Amino acid sequence: FNELNQSGNKIARFLLNAIKTRSVPANDEGDWIIAVSMRPSDAVITLILAIWKAGMAFLPIDFKYPENRVDHIIKEARPALVVYDDACPHKDYFSLVRSINFKDLKRMSHRSEWKNLPDRITMTHGALNSKAVVLYTSGSTGTPKGVKLRHTTINHRIQWQLRKYPYADNETHCVFKTPLVFVDHLAELWSPLMAGRSVIVVPKDIVSNPELFVPILQEFSVQRLLIVPTLLQSILAHLNTIENNKRKSMLSKLRIWVTSGEALSVAIANEFFNYYDKGDHALFNFYGCTEIVGDATSFELRSKKQLASLQKVPIGLPIYNTRIYLLDKNQQPVGLERIGEIYAAGALVTDGYINLSEVGAFIK
Repeated sequence: FNELNQSGNKIARFLLNAIKTRSVPANDEGDWIIAVSMRPSDAVITLILAIWKAGMAFLPIDFKYPENRVDHIIKEARPALVVYDDACPHKDYFSLVRSINFKDLKRMSHRSEWKNLPDRITMTHGALNSKAVVLYTSGSTGTPKGVKLRHTTINHRIQWQLRKYPYADNETHCVFKTPLVFVDHLAELWSPLMAGRSVIVVPKDIVSNPELFVPILQEFSVQRLLIVPTLLQSILAHLNTIENNKRKSMLSKLRIWVTSGEALSVAIANEFFNYYDKGDHALFNFYGCTEIVGDATSFELRSKKQLASLQKVPIGLPIYNTRIYLLDKNQQPVGLERIGEIYAAGALVTDGYINLSEVGAFIK
């Protein structure tokens, strides 16, 4: 943790110096944004920490995005800098803004002439109420929009998780596998680090292959995991192919399974409790979207009996300091057993879309 902190301080100092000496202007909303086009890694964790220490926000850009999407994001968000790694094929696409390879950024920030400067650095351009992340939506319902997330909003989501599902004393290793462009990565990465646990960074090609992923979970005695239901189904199918004498010991310590991002079917939940039939493992169904930091409701399953009368797995009840309404087309509450649209209010609601203060999903 000390090495991570010191490295983050050095990069933060360099970012602040680079922006100051070049008089790089803030974007239209007065923010300095650093775009990040990197794979999940220890390097990206250090970089995000440095960006926050410098009082700036980070904007993830998937290196598989098409060029026109990258251009749209760059033109709208106006980041001060793009940091990429060797896997990024978009190095030539960042012509609208200065870009740098993380290896070069780290090398320059750790130069000898910086060694006599203080290691300690705190936020300078803002505080906990400032923007931390800009996440662009998929654009499946129109033009991709950049959702603005504050530190306080993210911290609220993480603190709820730490209090509701605390880490066990012997829970030392957690998994970081979610791409930065998905909001779920925030709690998956920073919750264990804030709780003093170690994080295992697992590449996407391993996560998608249960034959490779399950042994890692087993080796490091991982006790909680966030996945989409289709991956849960694949893992359960793999577990059922293991020899009977070894099957029940595999992932026996993985006591908390969280599904999110897709609908959790009763059939998959039944498969889960066919494997974990002792009552000491829990399956959670989280529901939300980027505009509310990923999760607004939670439903807990502890046994197969809970599924007996269900046709669908519920999305559950609101998390702390969150309110859920079912409203009609006139934004009036619907009656009992009537169909309505879900509205969320409270501490998890983000600050709207970048450069678009009042549009679409946000109402006042």
